[in-house]
Amino acid sequence: MTEAADRIFVNGEVHTLADPEDGGDAVREAVAVRDGAIVRTGRTHDVELLAGVDTDVVDLGGRVLLPGFVDAHTHLTTVGRYLVHADLSAADSPGAAVDLLDERAAEVKGEESGAVSAETDDWVLGYGYDESTWGESRYLTREDLDRVSTERPVAAFREDMHVAAVNGVVLDRFADALADVPEETVPTDEGGEPTGVLLEAAIDPIYEAVEPDGEETRGVVEAALDGCAARGITGFHDMVRNSHAPRVYRDLDAAGELTARVRINYWSDH
Repeated sequence: MTEAADRIFVNGEVHTLADPEDGGDAVREAVAVRDGAIVRTGRTHDVELLAGVDTDVVDLGGRVLLPGFVDAHTHLTTVGRYLVHADLSAADSPGAAVDLLDERAAEVKGEESGAVSAETDDWVLGYGYDESTWGESRYLTREDLDRVSTERPVAAFREDMHVAAVNGVVLDRFADALADVPEETVPTDEGGEPTGVLLEAAIDPIYEAVEPDGEETRGVVEAALDGCAARGITGFHDMVRNSHAPRVYRDLDAAGELTARVRINYWSDH
């Protein structure tokens, strides 16, 4: 007797991506899944033969069902930071970016610092702004971020991660580190004061300072995995550098909680 499927999808437009020239049928009406694997595709009445008492039947009502997407190059912890911290990709102006950072600052203020030292836990972070889409096309600056806070360190990273903006607290805290980077990576104003814009190598000490620890990495990875699942991404190649992410993936896999197929491209400074 054929074992029943766990779930079947019927009455849809199921794209298998099989090549008709190789004898495949690229589009079917239905698909059956058992133990996380596809066990049958075909017409609805053929697939319904695998329906048992406990089978979850999903009527697609003519909608399209696609195989899971695979992201061939991603930085998953960065994706997770967009979701955990301020997502500045939604900003359409410098002011809108500052508003989003303000919202994040209010969240940070209300969060318990726990066992993490105040020096790292009080950061207000935003990721993903793109000034090229703004009417006022310019980088965020110290002046912008000082509006968010003059007490907490604030940093906003551009979408390519090659540019960041920081407030006066960060400039003061990292004055020694920034003195050691190439001069052109720390732009100054007419008075010779740093504008708060950091380029390339000047970002490294800031990024290292906000690198999440093991527990925080698990949080951003789980947030990113939820985001992947919501968008149909079932596998990805993660570009990993000096991160707790590989351990987090192993732990999630061991617990049966890893919801995507992961290939790691890992490199480390030696």
